Amino acid sequence: MTQSPRRIPRAIVSFDLDGTLVRGISSGQFVADRLGHGDILRALELQYDMGLMSAQAVAATEAPYFSGRSRENITSIMRDVPLIEGIRETLQELHRRSVFTVLNTLAWRFMASAVGDRFGFDEWTGARMNCGPGGLLTGAVARHFDERDKVRAVARLARRFGVPMSRIAAVGDARSDIPLFRAVGFSIALNGSAQARAAASVAVATLWLPDILRALRPHFLPAED
Repeated sequence: MTQSPRRIPRAIVSFDLDGTLVRGISSGQFVADRLGHGDILRALELQYDMGLMSAQAVAATEAPYFSGRSRENITSIMRDVPLIEGIRETLQELHRRSVFTVLNTLAWRFMASAVGDRFGFDEWTGARMNCGPGGLLTGAVARHFDERDKVRAVARLARRFGVPMSRIAAVGDARSDIPLFRAVGFSIALNGSAQARAAASVAVATLWLPDILRALRPHFLPAED
Protein backbone atom coordinates (compact mmCIF):
# COMPACT_ATOMS: atom_id res chain seq x y z
CA MET A 1 0.00 0.00 0.00
CA THR A 2 1.14 3.55 -0.69
CA GLN A 3 -0.38 6.90 0.01
CA SER A 4 -1.70 9.18 -2.74
CA PRO A 5 0.20 12.47 -3.03
CA ARG A 6 -1.77 15.48 -1.86
CA ARG A 7 -0.84 17.30 -5.08
CA ILE A 8 1.83 17.05 -7.72
CA PRO A 9 5.09 17.31 -5.74
CA ARG A 10 7.69 19.97 -6.37
CA ALA A 11 10.44 17.79 -4.93
CA ILE A 12 11.07 14.32 -3.50
CA VAL A 13 12.95 13.26 -0.36
CA SER A 14 14.06 9.64 0.01
CA PHE A 15 14.72 8.32 3.52
CA ASP A 16 16.71 5.21 4.38
CA LEU A 17 15.28 3.10 7.22
CA ASP A 18 17.98 1.19 9.10
CA GLY A 19 20.62 3.32 10.80
CA THR A 20 18.82 6.45 9.65
CA LEU A 21 15.33 6.28 11.12
CA VAL A 22 15.82 3.06 13.10
CA ARG A 23 18.45 3.65 15.76
CA GLY A 24 20.95 1.29 17.42
CA ILE A 25 19.82 -1.84 15.58
CA SER A 26 18.47 -2.71 12.14
CA SER A 27 14.74 -3.31 11.77
CA GLY A 28 15.57 -6.78 10.46
CA GLN A 29 17.73 -7.60 13.48
CA PHE A 30 15.08 -6.28 15.86
CA VAL A 31 12.39 -8.49 14.32
CA ALA A 32 14.73 -11.48 13.98
CA ASP A 33 15.60 -11.29 17.67
CA ARG A 34 11.89 -11.42 18.51
CA LEU A 35 11.24 -14.31 16.12
CA GLY A 36 14.20 -16.40 17.30
CA HIS A 37 16.66 -16.23 14.40
CA GLY A 38 18.58 -13.19 15.62
CA ASP A 39 22.00 -14.87 15.71
CA ILE A 40 21.64 -16.03 12.13
CA LEU A 41 20.71 -12.57 10.82
CA ARG A 42 23.46 -10.96 12.89
CA ALA A 43 26.03 -13.08 11.07
CA LEU A 44 24.43 -12.33 7.69
CA GLU A 45 24.38 -8.58 8.30
CA LEU A 46 28.01 -8.64 9.39
CA GLN A 47 28.98 -10.32 6.13
CA TYR A 48 26.95 -7.74 4.18
CA ASP A 49 28.58 -4.85 6.06
CA MET A 50 32.01 -6.30 5.23
CA GLY A 51 31.10 -6.53 1.56
CA LEU A 52 31.25 -10.34 1.62
CA MET A 53 27.59 -10.96 0.93
CA SER A 54 25.01 -9.29 -1.33
CA ALA A 55 21.65 -7.98 -0.19
CA GLN A 56 20.05 -10.63 -2.39
CA ALA A 57 21.94 -13.43 -0.65
CA VAL A 58 21.02 -12.08 2.79
CA ALA A 59 17.32 -11.92 1.86
CA ALA A 60 17.28 -15.38 0.30
CA THR A 61 18.93 -16.93 3.37
CA GLU A 62 16.67 -15.19 5.89
CA ALA A 63 13.38 -15.48 4.02
CA PRO A 64 12.46 -19.04 5.13
CA TYR A 65 12.40 -17.92 8.77
CA PHE A 66 9.27 -15.89 8.01
CA SER A 67 7.33 -18.81 6.59
CA GLY A 68 3.89 -19.01 8.18
CA ARG A 69 4.16 -15.63 9.90
CA SER A 70 1.49 -12.98 9.38
CA ARG A 71 2.17 -9.40 8.32
CA GLU A 72 0.15 -8.34 11.36
CA ASN A 73 2.61 -10.20 13.58
CA ILE A 74 5.54 -8.30 12.05
CA THR A 75 3.72 -4.97 12.25
CA SER A 76 3.04 -5.59 15.94
CA ILE A 77 6.74 -6.29 16.60
CA MET A 78 7.76 -3.20 14.61
CA ARG A 79 5.74 -0.95 16.92
CA ASP A 80 8.56 -1.35 19.46
CA VAL A 81 11.52 -0.78 17.12
CA PRO A 82 13.69 2.14 18.36
CA LEU A 83 13.27 5.17 16.09
CA ILE A 84 14.78 8.62 15.83
CA GLU A 85 12.52 11.30 17.30
CA GLY A 86 10.58 13.74 15.14
CA ILE A 87 9.68 11.59 12.12
CA ARG A 88 6.06 12.74 12.05
CA GLU A 89 7.01 16.41 12.46
CA THR A 90 9.52 16.18 9.63
CA LEU A 91 7.05 14.57 7.24
CA GLN A 92 4.36 17.08 8.11
CA GLU A 93 6.68 19.96 7.21
CA LEU A 94 7.79 18.33 3.96
CA HIS A 95 4.22 17.55 2.95
CA ARG A 96 3.20 21.12 3.77
CA ARG A 97 5.77 22.23 1.20
CA SER A 98 4.50 19.76 -1.43
CA VAL A 99 7.45 17.38 -1.05
CA PHE A 100 6.80 13.69 -1.77
CA THR A 101 8.39 11.37 0.82
CA VAL A 102 9.56 7.83 0.15
CA LEU A 103 10.92 5.31 2.67
CA ASN A 104 13.58 3.68 0.53
CA THR A 105 15.15 0.62 2.15
CA LEU A 106 16.82 -2.74 1.58
CA ALA A 107 14.74 -4.15 4.45
CA TRP A 108 11.67 -6.29 3.85
CA ARG A 109 8.84 -4.21 2.43
CA PHE A 110 6.44 -5.52 5.08
CA MET A 111 8.74 -3.95 7.68
CA ALA A 112 8.98 -0.68 5.75
CA SER A 113 5.19 -0.58 5.48
CA ALA A 114 4.87 -0.78 9.28
CA VAL A 115 6.86 2.45 9.61
CA GLY A 116 5.59 4.04 6.40
CA ASP A 117 1.94 3.57 7.31
CA ARG A 118 2.45 4.64 10.90
CA PHE A 119 4.07 7.98 10.10
CA GLY A 120 2.46 8.86 6.77
CA PHE A 121 5.17 8.34 4.16
CA ASP A 122 3.79 8.68 0.65
CA GLU A 123 5.47 5.48 -0.56
CA TRP A 124 7.87 2.78 0.58
CA THR A 125 10.12 0.17 -1.00
CA GLY A 126 11.97 -2.98 0.06
CA ALA A 127 12.42 -6.65 -0.75
CA ARG A 128 9.09 -8.38 -1.32
CA MET A 129 7.72 -11.65 -0.03
CA ASN A 130 4.36 -12.99 -1.18
CA CYS A 131 1.60 -14.15 1.11
CA GLY A 132 0.04 -17.57 0.68
CA PRO A 133 -3.19 -19.16 1.95
CA GLY A 134 -4.61 -17.36 4.95
CA GLY A 135 -2.49 -14.31 4.23
CA LEU A 136 0.63 -15.85 5.77
CA LEU A 137 4.12 -15.06 4.47
CA THR A 138 5.50 -17.76 2.19
CA GLY A 139 9.15 -17.60 3.28
CA ALA A 140 10.37 -17.11 -0.30
CA VAL A 141 11.66 -13.91 -1.88
CA ALA A 142 9.26 -12.55 -4.51
CA ARG A 143 11.47 -9.60 -5.50
CA HIS A 144 14.93 -8.62 -4.34
CA PHE A 145 15.87 -5.03 -3.58
CA ASP A 146 19.42 -3.68 -3.31
CA GLU A 147 21.30 -0.38 -3.37
CA ARG A 148 20.87 -0.05 -7.15
CA ASP A 149 17.14 -0.52 -6.72
CA LYS A 150 17.11 2.48 -4.40
CA VAL A 151 18.26 4.59 -7.35
CA ARG A 152 15.76 2.97 -9.71
CA ALA A 153 12.93 3.62 -7.24
CA VAL A 154 13.53 7.37 -7.10
CA ALA A 155 14.16 7.52 -10.85
CA ARG A 156 10.69 5.99 -11.38
CA LEU A 157 9.18 8.61 -9.08
CA ALA A 158 11.02 11.34 -10.96
CA ARG A 159 9.50 10.15 -14.24
CA ARG A 160 6.08 9.66 -12.68
CA PHE A 161 5.86 13.21 -11.35
CA GLY A 162 8.06 15.01 -13.86
CA VAL A 163 10.51 15.96 -11.11
CA PRO A 164 14.16 16.17 -12.23
CA MET A 165 16.74 14.15 -10.29
CA SER A 166 18.23 17.49 -9.25
CA ARG A 167 15.06 18.07 -7.18
CA ILE A 168 15.43 14.82 -5.26
CA ALA A 169 17.21 14.59 -1.91
CA ALA A 170 18.35 11.42 -0.14
CA VAL A 171 18.81 10.93 3.60
CA GLY A 172 20.88 7.91 4.63
CA ASP A 173 23.74 6.70 6.75
CA ALA A 174 25.76 3.89 5.16
CA ARG A 175 27.35 2.42 2.04
CA SER A 176 24.03 1.15 0.67
CA ASP A 177 22.97 4.81 0.35
CA ILE A 178 26.02 5.99 -1.59
CA PRO A 179 24.80 5.11 -5.12
CA LEU A 180 21.63 7.10 -4.41
CA PHE A 181 23.66 9.99 -2.94
CA ARG A 182 25.54 10.17 -6.23
CA ALA A 183 22.39 10.09 -8.35
CA VAL A 184 20.31 12.82 -6.72
CA GLY A 185 20.63 16.57 -6.38
CA PHE A 186 21.22 16.73 -2.63
CA SER A 187 22.13 14.19 0.04
CA ILE A 188 22.39 14.12 3.82
CA ALA A 189 24.47 11.61 5.76
CA LEU A 190 22.45 11.42 8.97
CA ASN A 191 24.57 10.08 11.84
CA GLY A 192 26.42 8.41 9.01
CA SER A 193 29.52 6.31 8.56
CA ALA A 194 32.72 7.98 7.37
CA GLN A 195 32.11 6.54 3.90
CA ALA A 196 28.58 7.96 3.78
CA ARG A 197 29.68 11.36 5.09
CA ALA A 198 32.35 11.59 2.41
CA ALA A 199 29.81 10.88 -0.33
CA ALA A 200 27.01 13.16 0.92
CA SER A 201 26.37 16.83 0.20
CA VAL A 202 26.24 17.49 3.96
CA ALA A 203 26.52 15.50 7.17
CA VAL A 204 24.14 15.98 10.10
CA ALA A 205 24.57 14.47 13.56
CA THR A 206 21.35 14.58 15.59
CA LEU A 207 18.74 12.50 17.39
CA TRP A 208 15.95 14.92 16.31
CA LEU A 209 15.02 14.35 12.67
CA PRO A 210 13.58 17.85 12.01
CA ASP A 211 17.16 19.13 12.26
CA ILE A 212 17.66 17.94 8.68
CA LEU A 213 15.21 20.62 7.53
CA ARG A 214 17.83 23.27 8.25
CA ALA A 215 20.20 21.50 5.89
CA LEU A 216 17.53 21.08 3.22
CA ARG A 217 16.11 24.59 3.42
CA PRO A 218 18.82 26.79 1.84
CA HIS A 219 19.93 24.29 -0.79
CA PHE A 220 16.92 22.23 -1.69
CA LEU A 221 13.61 22.66 0.12
CA PRO A 222 11.06 24.50 -2.05
CA ALA A 223 10.03 27.91 -0.86
CA GLU A 224 6.52 28.25 0.44
CA ASP A 225 3.83 29.67 -1.83
